[in-house]
Amino acid sequence: MNDKTPPPSPFTALAAAAVQLHEFYAALQGAGFSKAEALELVKAALLRPGDGPGRRQTP
Repeated sequence: MNDKTPPPSPFTALAAAAVQLHEFYAALQGAGFSKAEALELVKAALLRPGDGPGRRQTP
């Protein structure tokens, strides 16, 4: 490995996705949603992946 090659990530793709979902859930609670409301919003984002967090809608 040379100096320009980043070290491999310690997270699998699944673990990284779980971290992102947890951050999304925590951010929703920080914005004032209850635990139940935040969980429902995370669930809705998972069921509609094209409209989930970080996705841009095309006009």
